Amino acid sequence: MIYRNPAIPKVFYSDLSARPIENCAFCSREFLQPGVFYSIEKVIKNHRVDFEYAICFDCSNQMKSEMSEESIQNIERYMLEHRFEEKSREILFNEEEVDAEDFLKACRIKGTPVDELDEYQMIAVFEGDELSQRAFPIIIGIEAIEELNGLLSAKTKGEMDKYLDDLTGLPPEFIELFKEKKKLLI
Repeated sequence: MIYRNPAIPKVFYSDLSARPIENCAFCSREFLQPGVFYSIEKVIKNHRVDFEYAICFDCSNQMKSEMSEESIQNIERYMLEHRFEEKSREILFNEEEVDAEDFLKACRIKGTPVDELDEYQMIAVFEGDELSQRAFPIIIGIEAIEELNGLLSAKTKGEMDKYLDDLTGLPPEFIELFKEKKKLLI
């Protein structure tokens, strides 16, 4: 997979500033330099950005290391059942040029077109100021999000709550919304 335009798509710019997100929401690490890998996640509800954040790979890996073995096995089984890895490999090893927006048309797990979703999450991986060639942007619809969240153990949900408490610069009502609904975090 080769991006026609590897620059950060405007859809992943901060909804508040209309500029690229520059820092990790957890540790404030600066992103827009070569060799820094990070993810941006946006929650879209009723065609509006409800919540957005960016996380560096160090913080993301730390968060994932706190997941229970039960949660990891449940998620791996779910992804296997939905052929997520298999479909991803097909895309990543295709040598055609693509546009990032091509991946943002339907839920990657359920296949539901984005215009039929009232709520979904949009996630992409970046290196510095470009899309990472190691991953592609994805949409995950609310049905899949709820199924995935239902697979998380109580221990993992407790750890997620701790990380949400550490998010910087977010209004408390967003933190509580995420804790209450147990939204998927990368």
